[in-house]
Amino acid sequence: MTGKLTALELVLTFLTMLGPATKESLAAVCVLFEALLSYDYETGKFEKCAANKVTGVMGHLIEMAVLYGVQCNAKQLEKLGLNDLDRMRDEAVEAMMVLTFKPLDEVQNMLAAWAEQAVKDGRYQSRVPCG
Repeated sequence: MTGKLTALELVLTFLTMLGPATKESLAAVCVLFEALLSYDYETGKFEKCAANKVTGVMGHLIEMAVLYGVQCNAKQLEKLGLNDLDRMRDEAVEAMMVLTFKPLDEVQNMLAAWAEQAVKDGRYQSRVPCG
C-alpha cells in the first residue's frame, strides 16, 4: 500500500461509501472493521466468528452499497500489507470510539469534513474511485 491509511481513515472511508451516518451504517462499518482486524496473514483467513457476522449483515451492506456505492474493480482497490494491518490493530480503539460512542450528528459532521479534505488532498480518490 502506498499511503499510510490510519484505522480512523479506513472507518471514515467505509462510512462515506455507505451514505449518511446512521445507526445502521455505523453498525455495518463496525462489523466490517472487526472482520478486517481479525484477518490472519499466515493462514489467509478471517476469524470464523467475524466472517459469520459479515454474512449476517451482508444484505444490509449490499443495499447500502447499491444506494451509495461506486463501481470499482479489484485493480482499483489498495491492499493492506501486514504492517498496515498491525498498525490498524494498534489504532483500533480510536476508530471504534467513533463508531460506538459519538452522537450521529457529530459523526456526520466529522465525516463530511474529512471527506471534503480527503478529496482536496487526493487521499480519497486513491482509495475510492469517483464516478
